[in-house]
Amino acid sequence: MLFSIHIPKCAGTSFTQILHQWFWPGFHAHYFDHEHGRMPRSPMLAKQICHRLSLYPLVIHGHFEEECAIAATYPNARQFITVIRDPLEMQLSLFFDHQRRLKEQGALYWKGQKVEMEYGGNLDDWVAKRPCYLLKFFPWEMTLDNYRAIINKHFVHIGTLEQMQASINYFAQKLGKKSCTIPHVNQSLRDRYPSKTAMQAFKEKHSLEYAIYDYVRSLNETDESLIRSA
Repeated sequence: MLFSIHIPKCAGTSFTQILHQWFWPGFHAHYFDHEHGRMPRSPMLAKQICHRLSLYPLVIHGHFEEECAIAATYPNARQFITVIRDPLEMQLSLFFDHQRRLKEQGALYWKGQKVEMEYGGNLDDWVAKRPCYLLKFFPWEMTLDNYRAIINKHFVHIGTLEQMQASINYFAQKLGKKSCTIPHVNQSLRDRYPSKTAMQAFKEKHSLEYAIYDYVRSLNETDESLIRSA
């Protein structure tokens, strides 16, 4: 069984479509329903049986945050994949996605409750003061000393949004699938940018996140022979 960690604003919607294409009917979405406060459903029994009989592989794909974390819901999970992106870009993309949702839906929800836009919608405060959320989606305690060992041990592969086509080619090779062109969906428009001071404050506070990102980028350096064979 393969576990795909969907980190918000890291090409998750596009990657979801690719995984669905690769693994259906063995694809299962694992998402907390924040509007109604509902836990994710487990895979249908028929899917679990077919997986155990080796009729088709099963991939569990979702956020796995807090109450529905991997360690709590799937304690025997061993193999993982995910896609990440530049931590500052994650921070900015989440801000504008929340603004878009507020405009289109009239509300934001968290665990069944309506919530306000954090920091009063001030972009500089959001960037400088709000912690990066990358690490909380990983079921391990990562440090500057152990992050490489954890990635090498637990992940079949990790991609980056900035190298998405090369990442998809690597995923396809390692998962025994046919590579494909990435769909670009769920993109939020940006009408402004944070100050240099706010961006510098963010980067200074998140050296571990940037170390992880830089290492993962190195795992996706363009391999022309791989791309030609995909």
